[in-house]
Amino acid sequence: MVLKPESVIISKENCYSCPECGSLETSPDVSRGTIVCRDCGCVSNEMLFNLGEGKNYLEEHPEKKQIGPPSSFMVWDKGLTTNMSGHRTDAHGIKISNISDMSRLRKWDHRHKMSKDRGTYFAMIDLNKIVHCFQIQREHQETAALLYRKLHKKMHGFNGQKKINIVLASLILACRRCNYPLTIKELSLYASIEKSEIYTALRLFFKHLQITPSQDILSKFKVLVPQFVSKLSLSQKIENEAYKALKILSEKTNILSGKDPKGFVGALLYYLGKKYDQSRTQKQIASITGSNAMTIRTRTKEIKIFIQNIEKSKKEVYHKE
Repeated sequence: MVLKPESVIISKENCYSCPECGSLETSPDVSRGTIVCRDCGCVSNEMLFNLGEGKNYLEEHPEKKQIGPPSSFMVWDKGLTTNMSGHRTDAHGIKISNISDMSRLRKWDHRHKMSKDRGTYFAMIDLNKIVHCFQIQREHQETAALLYRKLHKKMHGFNGQKKINIVLASLILACRRCNYPLTIKELSLYASIEKSEIYTALRLFFKHLQITPSQDILSKFKVLVPQFVSKLSLSQKIENEAYKALKILSEKTNILSGKDPKGFVGALLYYLGKKYDQSRTQKQIASITGSNAMTIRTRTKEIKIFIQNIEKSKKEVYHKE
């Protein structure tokens, strides 16, 4: 398979021809933005582009039409507004005589658009900086931007609240929903603010967007599982069993309420490691999870008792049937 960065040739019949052998037997891959030749296997990494208005270039959805880049919640105006370029020629290529008037018009056009939603503009810039710092995936950033916009619309602005706190809280909720290991402590150290301010912003999401704290409690524990499993060099089987155990414990009991997520997840991994012959010492787990050995021992006893009670109740129901 050969990568060819040359431009893609478009024939009169709107077919893509291979830049290597010239064959018309090509397959555009819209999801990757590449074109693959069926004859020689050449892959052109020249991105697919729109050939003009009315062109249906999405084979999966031929009834849909699109001009320009897709809209995104990460852009303050969702990428739907048009910006005046800095060129000194008009749309027909004619040189503009009065450049100072055009510069003034361009400046006021930008100010007018910014005046409508100036807060969201700077909030999306802050969100983009944080995402690049922690190397968070694009889908999590999109979810955080959507949550921010929903709360802004519901509250009609954030009177008396710092926008950076709302941005950090929306990112925390987005990462918890997608099981991405990002903690409030890490964000508070990055932004140099108190953790209590982020918790206050989180309560706004719970109050106005109908996000129940019970749903959020489980995500606090689940988000730590892959991080600790990786550091302890445990298998994928233990990670899957930890997810199942957390779900069962949250549904059948109230053992998660009031517990420190780090110590509880560490104890659960200690219990599962002994069960599946991948045991780690309590001291080793405590140093990685940021808790102490006494907490690991106490939580392990509680988990063992609750799991035994759940299994016993299942056996009783089975025998009755």
